[in-house]
Amino acid sequence: MDNPYPEEALLDNHQLIHQDEQLGQTVFTREDFEYALRDFQEMSGGEDGGAVSEVSDADSVYLGVQEQINRAQADRTAFLDAFQNPQEDDDEDIYDGLPTKPPPRKKVKRGPVVRKGPPIKKAPRKAKELPTEIKVLVDAATNAFIANRYDEALQAARETIRLNAEVAPAWGILAAVYEEREDWRHALEAKRIQASLTKGDTQLWLGTADLALHMVDGAYQDSPEEIDKTLKVAMDCYRSVLQIDKTNPVARLGKADILADLGQSSKAVAAYLDYLKQKPYNLRVVRSLAEHAYNARRAKEAIEATVLAYEACIQHFKSGQTLDDDQVLDWIDVRIFIELLASLEKYDEAAKWLKTLVRWLVGRNDDLLWDQCQDDREWDLDDTRRLEMEGFNQGEFLPQSYGHGLPLELRGKLAVYRFRTDMEDEAMRHLRQLDPEDADIRGKLQFTPEIAKEVADQLCESGKPERAILYYDLYRDLVGEALDAEYYVKRAKCHVQLADGPAAEDCFIYALEVDEDNIEARYELAKMYEEAQERDEAFRLVGEALSLEAGQSVYDGLTHRYVVDRGKIVSKPKKYRTGATKRAPTTKAKYRPRRLIGGGSGESARKKFEDEVTARLRERYTECQRLKAQMDANVAASGGHDTNDPVVAEWMSAAKELVDDFRSFREFYSWERYVSSLGYGNFFKAEASADGNTGDERSRSIAKMAKRLHNTLAPVETEGEEAVPQKIERQEHRGIPFNDWLDLFLEYAISLARQQRIGEAYAVCQSARDSIVYGKAKDSLMLIHLAWASCAVQAGDEETCVAIARYFMIHNPFVTDGYKMFAALTRVCQTSPTWYQSGPSQKFMLRQIRQMDEILAAKAKEEEDGFGAASNQGSQPPGPSAETQMVPATAAAAQPGPTGVDAVLLVLYGCILFASTSYQYALAYFLRARTVDPDNPAINLVIGLAYIHWALKRQSHNRQYTLMQGFSYIFKYYEDRTRGAAAPEERQEAHYNVARTYHLLGIHDLALEYYHKVLVEARAARTEVLRGKDVSVRRREDLSLESAMNIRTYCLSTGDLEGARAVTDEWLVLE
Repeated sequence: MDNPYPEEALLDNHQLIHQDEQLGQTVFTREDFEYALRDFQEMSGGEDGGAVSEVSDADSVYLGVQEQINRAQADRTAFLDAFQNPQEDDDEDIYDGLPTKPPPRKKVKRGPVVRKGPPIKKAPRKAKELPTEIKVLVDAATNAFIANRYDEALQAARETIRLNAEVAPAWGILAAVYEEREDWRHALEAKRIQASLTKGDTQLWLGTADLALHMVDGAYQDSPEEIDKTLKVAMDCYRSVLQIDKTNPVARLGKADILADLGQSSKAVAAYLDYLKQKPYNLRVVRSLAEHAYNARRAKEAIEATVLAYEACIQHFKSGQTLDDDQVLDWIDVRIFIELLASLEKYDEAAKWLKTLVRWLVGRNDDLLWDQCQDDREWDLDDTRRLEMEGFNQGEFLPQSYGHGLPLELRGKLAVYRFRTDMEDEAMRHLRQLDPEDADIRGKLQFTPEIAKEVADQLCESGKPERAILYYDLYRDLVGEALDAEYYVKRAKCHVQLADGPAAEDCFIYALEVDEDNIEARYELAKMYEEAQERDEAFRLVGEALSLEAGQSVYDGLTHRYVVDRGKIVSKPKKYRTGATKRAPTTKAKYRPRRLIGGGSGESARKKFEDEVTARLRERYTECQRLKAQMDANVAASGGHDTNDPVVAEWMSAAKELVDDFRSFREFYSWERYVSSLGYGNFFKAEASADGNTGDERSRSIAKMAKRLHNTLAPVETEGEEAVPQKIERQEHRGIPFNDWLDLFLEYAISLARQQRIGEAYAVCQSARDSIVYGKAKDSLMLIHLAWASCAVQAGDEETCVAIARYFMIHNPFVTDGYKMFAALTRVCQTSPTWYQSGPSQKFMLRQIRQMDEILAAKAKEEEDGFGAASNQGSQPPGPSAETQMVPATAAAAQPGPTGVDAVLLVLYGCILFASTSYQYALAYFLRARTVDPDNPAINLVIGLAYIHWALKRQSHNRQYTLMQGFSYIFKYYEDRTRGAAAPEERQEAHYNVARTYHLLGIHDLALEYYHKVLVEARAARTEVLRGKDVSVRRREDLSLESAMNIRTYCLSTGDLEGARAVTDEWLVLE
């Protein structure tokens, strides 16, 4: 008999038996094994496995099986002999008297084993000795590297790694070769792998981290992502070192520095403090800690810890002991330390430490007399007040160690602290030594100009704006053009105190030009405009301040405080080695305030400003027209739009300025639209539900001001009266007609969409639609929505495409073109038909059908009633006159009803149901459309496809009959499209659709026949083109490529390679 076991099964059994023998384990009892072997013999045709003569000698499979059976028998014999002839003296079978099956195990509940005492330390495994071949290759690579034969060394190392990738010396040689060739990226990877293979070598891990930091510091890579990746590699190396040696100071410090470089200030502060527990007198670490303490999440606690660390270093150094690495306490440490105390608002303590440290640095460490002095006479330039101090010895120390020994920057700091501690007399004494008009003082402060600004800020807060302006001028002269927005805001506040409105307005505007996101400048300028009765300008500014306040929480922590080279701590945007922090792009440009306060009276200033802006914008419009003509010429020459064209960028810059100016005029918008266009209209809706106490003091002040201006500017609506619509009498703006403005709006929106700035494009279209200039003009609204639809198609935004198509259908419910627009937009939008077949789309279309049916039914009933009344016309009173019929006739003309059933609407709704696989319901609307337009080929096509798809569903009851119905409509469509003088494109379409139908059903031979008909039509059209010497490109309706691709796919699936090659060579080769 034939062997029922496959060859693989016999091999598996054979391997299992031998594996068990090698392990010295018994899987079966003897009796189980004998039973299994007996069954095996019976199924194999006897103990000999069956005679070979019973089968053909040519049957190689049988011979292989027989060989496996023989091997299994030999193993069985050896197995039985091992138990039947044991080595002991006793000849009894060890299995006699034992049960054939082991007794069932009893489940014993045991508690967890707890071992007492210290954990067992296992010694590391002994390294396996490398094969001789590997040793020879490693020696060859080493010798070649020493002899500077890097190619040979690289080849030998790679061969070693190919044979055994766990040879650490090979990776080391590879890293060394890459370092010599300055291939730092590959050197780092090789060094990292080498270190991972020798986990206990901390020096190798530290060397790998040093190489990574060398790559970062040497700027061998410019990409922020690459720098970030390299820093993380160094971080992993230091972590590996700390896993081996938790107290390694180099790894601790390196980890803290990398965290600081990555901008993780809180973690860096924790790492620095952890390091200082081990080495508390490392001054460089304390300085780094001071820099990042300001940016930690719990900044106050971090600063307090930094103060304690500085105090420990100061006391240690003052006691005569040396700091780590022989570091020396310097003037920069004095500046940093007192800044830390000042940030905690400990101004009195900061002043005391300032005087103590300066006294020690100038050589008067033992002069403890002044610790009991409450004022600053110690630092006067003369001895007049010092002589009044009991115990003062005039000649004990050098005169230069008193007043002249205090640096001007620290004198300014001391003045600021005295203002904060209500010691104004002492502060003014110090400021007399900082005369801003003294040339010598200017020269001494050229490296520390920030102190002039700090003094000016403090004088402004202390109510001394005249003197503060002098120090602001000094700071401006020392810095030059590098002035920040904070300088202009602070200076503007001084001008406000001096009642110098024009100067304050200029400073606030300069601040917005430097930093367009500055909230304080907007708020202060809005307050000025509100006082000057310029409430429109104030409302726009405070509105933008509200928007920035709302988004500020998203960007909290985007500034970083740095310690500059002279100890000054400044706030700047975060720019680490990993690159600057990127904010999300805004879709709306910031508003540019108008200068309305300076330059004479308010009306004259406003008129002058408007005239200047009008002239400038007219020039920009002329420039736009010139650039637009140049753009059209470039498009005609290149055959497409190039978004990287510099002409396009220049045109968009000019168009943006014009569009923003139009959108900023409140008279072009209703109040609600105007507030919404500013970007904060929802604030006033949410204000009613808010408690008004959220946010800090400035936020609450801005919110109150915005609400106050809104209530003032909003039009008053009398209860029970309708709002009077606004009207624009003029037909131009800035001397440019409104129609030209509309063209500019739409061109600009489409250009934004081509650059994938979709949000901005939608905002421009919405601004044009909301304007009262175009909101009532049907032609303008149609153009706006067509441009909007174009932007949505560019973005692939099907939801917006459907919304715009619904606009056309709502405003033109009985016009067929609106439904065709819906179908076209959803067709050209290259996304999945989610919104096309969604529930809202289905409900909308069904409402349109019901509305049409109700109106037609009402008309039919009216006609019947009218026909019945015609017979009794003589007995009826005369009808209304022409004058009385004028108004209803006009209204009817404005809202015309349907003239009949719209077949396009029915087919469109049926296609939506078809796309959602509701074929049975779709057929009802398709058949109803066919009663309206029975000769329409498209209707016959969709009916046939609906029947065929319905037949393919599981719920179909009579599938064959349904298929025959479908094909009857398909061939009716086919006859209509191929009858008589049909165009070649129509015949191609008919052939292709029939072929696709057969292809859908799996009838490939018939599908191929019609696919070939498509190619025949295309070949004939190609011949006509050659005869007519027409060099036009392939027609859009040509379906030869699709047909050829389907034929090729079928040929490949059936193994007809020659046929696939022939079709490809003729139709699918790109020319």
